[in-house]
Amino acid sequence: MRLRLPAAIRTIDDALDLYRRPDEEVLSELIGPAGFVDRTVAQFCAEARPAHGVTLEQLVAWYRPRMVDQSVRPVQGGVAWFGECSFRPGQRPMIAVNHRLIGEIARRVAQLAAPPDAVWFEPEMLTRLVVAHELHHIHHAHQDWASPLSGWHTELAAHVFARSLTGWRYSPLIFHSLLKFVAGQDGREEKMLEALPWN
Repeated sequence: MRLRLPAAIRTIDDALDLYRRPDEEVLSELIGPAGFVDRTVAQFCAEARPAHGVTLEQLVAWYRPRMVDQSVRPVQGGVAWFGECSFRPGQRPMIAVNHRLIGEIARRVAQLAAPPDAVWFEPEMLTRLVVAHELHHIHHAHQDWASPLSGWHTELAAHVFARSLTGWRYSPLIFHSLLKFVAGQDGREEKMLEALPWN
């Protein structure tokens, strides 16, 4: 996914200011209307959000995903996943969460951001966000009426869905910008944090 990260983002506070805006504004800023050729950004976001009143706990109870800790999974190609899911007809879905990576991000953001912002990056909140993101993939796959999505549109929809479902303050796209702020303080890249994609 190619994002047009604004040059004006020079500090973590700049990133927090941008990504706390509504999803419609964040997607328009980073991707632009041309990225949604068959619908407007507003329509895309409205379709991606969960039905009114649906909660994370209800979806977990409905799909009963098996939760797996993938913290020990080796990093391949400099990419570390926050979470992954798998689902097949007739089988119980699985959600794998990288608790180690979540804890590392929480620790680093806590060092850089003011407490009112850092609280949103605590491990429990990030874990809920990751589970909600993966539940979107599972939920969408089970809905025959769902609008067809492919490629990075699926990930964007899962971000919008997860933010709405959990009430998280920021667009999950913030992690694309946080990379440069959570990297090592000596300026060296750390392979564990070269990329933090979602799947």
